[in-house]
Amino acid sequence: VEVSEGTDVYFGLDLELAQNNIYALSYVYPSGPTRMHTSPDGGSSWVSQELVSWSSHTGEPGMCVYREGYDDVVLVASGAAGLLRSTDSGATFWKVSDLPTVEPGFGWRFMAVGTNASWFGTPADSDIYVIGSRNYYDYGGWIGGGFALTFTKSSDNGLTWSTPVRICESNHDT
Repeated sequence: VEVSEGTDVYFGLDLELAQNNIYALSYVYPSGPTRMHTSPDGGSSWVSQELVSWSSHTGEPGMCVYREGYDDVVLVASGAAGLLRSTDSGATFWKVSDLPTVEPGFGWRFMAVGTNASWFGTPADSDIYVIGSRNYYDYGGWIGGGFALTFTKSSDNGLTWSTPVRICESNHDT
């Protein structure tokens, strides 16, 4: 079964199995869009929607899913789009907030997002964790420098974020 037809090159693929659906997140290289593909029947059929449609670099998104009541909650972290949330099993999404910036010229890429509920199956709380590679990239081209694996946390469901912390750094010249 093809999840999505066409000639697009998909990067940043992410797959989540949840109570109500299978979710596949894709980022079309090199400049978007970011798409959510949802299957309500174990992968036999798929419905796709664009989450971020602009043609700027959208940051190789990541997602997590957990159950709250009857519905699946889906969180998507994407560099330029910030944190997106669905509380109706992926039917609709809205932007919660931008991800924090530390220094001009850095952009979030290669994202992962998680919650205690998505990892451990515990009741949902307000903690959201994001990790990504922040690089010296100005959404118009590589400007040299390096990459920094970076972590940030929200304790209020993504409304505000902690100051990003660099976990490690790798310097590369162009």
